[in-house]
Amino acid sequence: LSEVTVGSTINSPGHYEVIKSISIDPPMLSILVTYNDSPYQGKEGSKNTINQIIERLKQEADDDVSLRVTQSTERKEIIEISGRGDLHLGILLEKMRREGFEIAAFPPQVLMKNTPEGLMEPIEKVEIECNTEHMTHIIDNLNNRKGLLMRSQK
Repeated sequence: LSEVTVGSTINSPGHYEVIKSISIDPPMLSILVTYNDSPYQGKEGSKNTINQIIERLKQEADDDVSLRVTQSTERKEIIEISGRGDLHLGILLEKMRREGFEIAAFPPQVLMKNTPEGLMEPIEKVEIECNTEHMTHIIDNLNNRKGLLMRSQK
């Protein structure tokens, strides 16, 4: 069963009915990480080698189907982690910090998709229910993220 992944169908012998799987959304954001090489290395945690970080990230990628972990071919000490968004990746980095890992993280980058129409940025559809007094703040935040308000109702 080592080749079984999310979306695989397991049947008893003689039964070949396959259940259609739901596709998993591709990652939208990536962060480059490496070991902590600052003068404060070793002050916050004990797990600060690149091999320990890679092993932990691969273990997490086995459990989290929306996480991708790629090691740089040019610089072996750089690892790219890609996920669903800043909260997804932030929780992972915070969890690792609490486990004693010391990681240096570069600023996140939005993953663009190359299509026949050109370079495309990922978008999400959101539905927000809130009290009227919060609408101005929410609309401002959507506008800052190039959001488009489709409908508003009381």
